[in-house]
Amino acid sequence: MNDPNGPFLHHGRYHVFYQHNPDAPVHGNIHWGHASSPDLVRWEHHPVALTPTPGGPDEAGCWSGCVVDDGACPPPSTPASTTRTPGWAPSAWPGPPTRTTRP
Repeated sequence: MNDPNGPFLHHGRYHVFYQHNPDAPVHGNIHWGHASSPDLVRWEHHPVALTPTPGGPDEAGCWSGCVVDDGACPPPSTPASTTRTPGWAPSAWPGPPTRTTRP
């Protein structure tokens, strides 16, 4: 776990996204991990939230970013991800700003 991004509280549960290499403990192949906690002591890890896109603007890794909640938590839509955590809209740099729309 490295460089927490987008920490927030939603429906009584704390969420944090972070830089994560799922293949090795080295600084490369950066994805965004996702964990949540009811109390900031006990944490549950979730599937990888953002994955670099081969040939895409984030192929060198999903680095810094933020989480945006427009009040409705629509399904995520971001060109920087091929793997997504349902219900959240993380946006990672590099790439253009992302906008989520309701279905």
